[in-house]
Amino acid sequence: MSKVSTITAILCNYNGAAYLQEAIDSVINQTRLPEEFIIVDDASTDSSKEIIRKVTQRNPALIKFIEHPQQRGQAAGFNTAASASTGDLLAFLDSDDLWFPQKLERMQHKSMNCPGFGLLQHNLQILQGRELLAEPVMPGLVVGDAFELWQRYQTFPNFVPTSGLMVRKAIFEQIGPIPETLRISADSFLTRAAISLGPVESTLDCLGAYRRHAQNNVAGNSKHDSWQFFLKNVSPRLAEFYERTGRPLPRHIQMPTSSKLSNGRFFNPILDLSPRRVLRVLKKWTRTGESSK
Repeated sequence: MSKVSTITAILCNYNGAAYLQEAIDSVINQTRLPEEFIIVDDASTDSSKEIIRKVTQRNPALIKFIEHPQQRGQAAGFNTAASASTGDLLAFLDSDDLWFPQKLERMQHKSMNCPGFGLLQHNLQILQGRELLAEPVMPGLVVGDAFELWQRYQTFPNFVPTSGLMVRKAIFEQIGPIPETLRISADSFLTRAAISLGPVESTLDCLGAYRRHAQNNVAGNSKHDSWQFFLKNVSPRLAEFYERTGRPLPRHIQMPTSSKLSNGRFFNPILDLSPRRVLRVLKKWTRTGESSK
């Protein structure tokens, strides 16, 4: 077991006033408080800044408030917060989601049992209106060397949304800065870069809530094609990162000059499957995918 790590909670906000206070309160009410809580506002035009200023005044020793003078997007928010952070672990929260009270306590304990992780994640419960639904965001979560699985079985790994993610700051420093062209879905770059630097540790336990509402950018938004967005926006930037760090490119990674977009398949191995069964399932999916081409 490793030493106890310090934690920086990171919340990036743009015009999230409707749910922002609840998100902030969910950090302040943790059974294990973070050493610091960095809130980055991306030039909001609603009442977000007023909400953040008031809560910062009440918690000056905990909260660090950073304002972007111009809107720059989610990746820039991640970069700004990570650069200002002092914690060993970075825990991310979207301004419309929330954490359950024991989230940081549970995740810190897990991180101490697997100190070399590249990415740490937990499941999220769907929050619709004021009702917590029984269904989790993800039916299963990948564990272990997800990067090697991606390469070997040509299947694209899925991860939980931002509010269920934690990385070591040392990992973020190897990845960052995240390309600021990713004004949304910066977590899709962060996760798939982090898995090339260490194994994934996951828990199916829901330690927070993902809010489903009409303004969701990605998950739950029927107008958002996650696969095409990945290929056109995230994939070229990942290709550059893998090339720069000397890592082989998985099959579904496109170089910036590539004009051909392929169809992809997603995978989420269930945590409680034995390794042998996971491999059998993945092999079956691979054969199915090859026969359909």
